[in-house]
Amino acid sequence: MKKLTAVLFAMSFLLGFICGQLLAADESSTSSSVSEVTVAERSPNSVISLISDTSSEEKKTTRFAVSFYSGLGAGHIHTALSFGGAFDYFLKDKMAIEIEGSYSMGGKDRVNIPEVVSFTTKGPGVYIFLAHLLYDFKKIRKFVFYGKVGTGGVGSSSKEVVANPRADLFYNVRYDPVKDFALSIGGGFRYQRSSHWFIRVDLKQLIVFAEDTSGIFIALGGLCYSF
Repeated sequence: MKKLTAVLFAMSFLLGFICGQLLAADESSTSSSVSEVTVAERSPNSVISLISDTSSEEKKTTRFAVSFYSGLGAGHIHTALSFGGAFDYFLKDKMAIEIEGSYSMGGKDRVNIPEVVSFTTKGPGVYIFLAHLLYDFKKIRKFVFYGKVGTGGVGSSSKEVVANPRADLFYNVRYDPVKDFALSIGGGFRYQRSSHWFIRVDLKQLIVFAEDTSGIFIALGGLCYSF
């Protein structure tokens, strides 16, 4: 419970930081507009350049990005290969709404029957669908660092496994289907390779609200195309 409280506090702090950055950006853009208008009043030719700058800014702040990546997902049950993709719509130059989907393949699951037997079997795959609010908070040369918070769902299909831990023992291990609500907090960076292509690394921690609240950590890397 203490871990969950700490994560939720971090999410609140990140949202506050994003809002503060947006307010600061609005104030700076307002003061910039005033200075541009003053210059335009002195020079008629500046009006044309002002219109051009405004239109280019609109094109710059209304853009999309598509990412495809793979990596590892680690939870309280197992660690397994994960892969997925994301679609980003940038509301402003640094702020975007991201829709993401990924799939984590079934990994090794430890089954323990106290004082009887303990063995390892392969668990079911896990589907993850999330919506994030993403904010680019720092750019260093070709690296763009971002943070994100969001929510979504985690699910898996039913699966039945026949385990044979010893020659004289057989167990039917059944996994019931799962559909749980989850919160997400994370971040990462994009490394610019060209005007459109980026290498992207994405890290996030999921808090899954099931019968017993658990966490899933996911580390992914891949390519991002911006347009």
